[in-house]
Amino acid sequence: MGEDRESRALSRITRLDAHGDFMTWRVKMELHFASLGLWNHVSKGTAVADDPGDTPKQTADMKKARCKRDILNCVSDSLAKSIIHSPTAHAMWTKVEKLFLGSSATQLRETRQRLSEFRFGGDYFKFVTSFEDLVNRLDSLDGISSWRDVSLMFLNKLPKTHAAIVSPLRKKIEGKSDLLSDTVADKRELWEEVAQTIVEYLQEAGLYSIRYRPDSNYSA
Repeated sequence: MGEDRESRALSRITRLDAHGDFMTWRVKMELHFASLGLWNHVSKGTAVADDPGDTPKQTADMKKARCKRDILNCVSDSLAKSIIHSPTAHAMWTKVEKLFLGSSATQLRETRQRLSEFRFGGDYFKFVTSFEDLVNRLDSLDGISSWRDVSLMFLNKLPKTHAAIVSPLRKKIEGKSDLLSDTVADKRELWEEVAQTIVEYLQEAGLYSIRYRPDSNYSA
């Protein structure tokens, strides 16, 4: 049952190709392998040991083979051809990273530009989740210097009709109010709390309904 659940989760990861969003793909793959307890093996090449509780289908060799198979199943055919002969999952992972991270400076610049140009397009769920995706991508590129600025940018992009909630939140970020926790630190938790407050407000107003997102395209 657990393996079926993991296979279904893996099937929802968009296959990476030469023009794909590597940083988002990387985060999803990390979560997948972490759920299997195999992320260090894939990312660092650490050994996989047999566990006393393993079934006959979960030996160390089978776990290693699964890591390689899962990576190949989540990349395009053309990309798979360039890594399929790698001896280990870690070697595969390293090769994929080298293919994409060589242009990390370009990705950082493009992500910042997308975030700056991001606009509300009428769908609140898509607005919030797409903005979060961009923020997560920028964070993975070490491109966030101030979580306060991220939070204020998010609030400023909401329609002016929500001033009743936006104004107190902005004051909280810049000073103090009762809407957020008493201590405001310039940390990711601040952004997460602001985003959650807005989502709860939109849900109460009947403007935000959670739905499954098979993929993200960073647009609202």
